[in-house]
Amino acid sequence: MMILCGIALLVITTHSDITAGTSYLRSSSDIATTTDAEEEDTIKSPPVADFRLLSKNNVSVRPKDSMPDHEIWHTLTRKQMDKKFLKCKWDAVRPAHDEATWIGMREAYIAVLGTKKATVELDSRRTFYTAFQKEFEVRQSPGKGRGLFAMEDVKKGEVLYDFSQSGQFSKGSQFAEFLRILQPELACDVLMWSYVQYFGEGLLSSDSDEYAQQEKELRIVTDIDPGSFCNNGGRGEGNMAWLNAKGKVARGDIGNGQTDNPPHPYIVRRDGTKLSTKKSSPLVALRDIAKGEELLCIYSQFSEGLGHMIK
Repeated sequence: MMILCGIALLVITTHSDITAGTSYLRSSSDIATTTDAEEEDTIKSPPVADFRLLSKNNVSVRPKDSMPDHEIWHTLTRKQMDKKFLKCKWDAVRPAHDEATWIGMREAYIAVLGTKKATVELDSRRTFYTAFQKEFEVRQSPGKGRGLFAMEDVKKGEVLYDFSQSGQFSKGSQFAEFLRILQPELACDVLMWSYVQYFGEGLLSSDSDEYAQQEKELRIVTDIDPGSFCNNGGRGEGNMAWLNAKGKVARGDIGNGQTDNPPHPYIVRRDGTKLSTKKSSPLVALRDIAKGEELLCIYSQFSEGLGHMIK
């Protein structure tokens, strides 16, 4: 577990853990709209979650009277948050989350970012969508923890996951507030799952002045759906990843400050509104994947910027 602090407060690496079987069917790649509540154009630091955007039956958020003190919390490092408040049991067998839990986590994210800046949406019915384009299930993967398994045959090149349910944070203080209001066991999960991604052009520069400009395109990302359970197969066993223009697994750095990563698309709301914010390029099947086979990511493709942000 890494503690990353380049974006104001902290940064995390990706990780998965253990569960019992929970099945999900293929879902829409679209996300829906949320409440009509107003949002301030300027994010204050540290932010305070807007509890008006939380439903009364939200199961993912702490009761307000049990939340850590706002001012104290925002002075803590990740390690201090864990020791004083979260008390994460990193090696414990952890459950697969039901739809109500994922919806509650999305509400919590929107409460922190506001409806305009949030990269995840909810409709008035709180419909549950995932970013998967194929049927899958979550169950225990021996020696790895919670894992994803195909529930249908997948052909090489088919899109598996489109990142439509990924929450982005441009500031560490936003991410910290998200952790503060979540139930402790969910905050621990988020700390394990989240990663940093660079959404700018090319690669991060070693030149301090150029990097200072590029840093604006760094985001802490949390996939607020079962995609967070994707285990690492590395470049040897990974079977879902980004492909470059030649149809090969993207390597990232190809020299001279250039990258072969696919371009990140702009987020489009369900109503057709195009945001100025980008999301990750979809993950596609690197080969034919049989029904029942575990879906394995390549974690190194999600570690852009980590070397520049580890404290």
